[in-house]
Amino acid sequence: MKKIISALISLAVVFTIGISCYAATFAASPESPHPVPNVSAESGDSDIIVVVENCTLTSAQNKALKDNTDEKDHGAVFIYDVWLQSKSTGKDVTKSYNGYPIKVTFDMENATEIDRVLYWNEDNGSWDEASFTIADGKIKVRFNHLCPVAFVFKADTGAKTPGSSIFSAQTGYNILLYVILAVVLLIMAIIIFILVARRSRRA
Repeated sequence: MKKIISALISLAVVFTIGISCYAATFAASPESPHPVPNVSAESGDSDIIVVVENCTLTSAQNKALKDNTDEKDHGAVFIYDVWLQSKSTGKDVTKSYNGYPIKVTFDMENATEIDRVLYWNEDNGSWDEASFTIADGKIKVRFNHLCPVAFVFKADTGAKTPGSSIFSAQTGYNILLYVILAVVLLIMAIIIFILVARRSRRA
C-alpha cells in the first residue's frame, strides 16, 4: 500500500512540474513581446515601440465582437493585442502613455481589403469603431487607447493575414499544446509507476 501511495505522489509531482514548465515557457510577460510575423506597426513617437501580438479573446469579448459584426456582411476577422513599449525602459507603457489619441500605421498583407477596425473598450465592455485611412498598402488607425484590436475584412477577399481569428487559430493552438503536454506527462507517469511496481515486487 505504501508503494502505491508513493507512486501516486510521484505522479502528482511529475504533473505539477510539467504544468509549471508549461506556464514558464508559454506565459510570456508584457515585457517579453512575441510579435506576429509579417505584421508590423509604428507611431510617430520616437520613444515608443508598437507591439502587435496574437490575442485570445475572453468569452465576453468574443460574444460582443460577434454581436457587433455580421458574418454575412464581411470576410475574415483577425484580432491582435496591440500595446506600447518604451524604447528607453523596455516597459509596457500602454496605460501610462500620455500621447493619446495615437495614430498607428500597420503594415500587413491585404490591408487595402480592410472594411472596419474595432478596438476593445474595457469601461463599457464593447467594441468601439476606430477611424482609419489606407494608403500605399498600409492602414493608419487612430486609437483613444490600446488593447485588443479587430480588423474586419471585406467579404469574399480571401484575406489570409496571420493572426488570431474569431473563427480559428489561437484557441485551437493552445488546446493542442495542452494535449501534447498531457500525453507526455501520462507516459512519464506510466514509466514511474512501472518502476515503483517492480521495486515493490522485489522487496
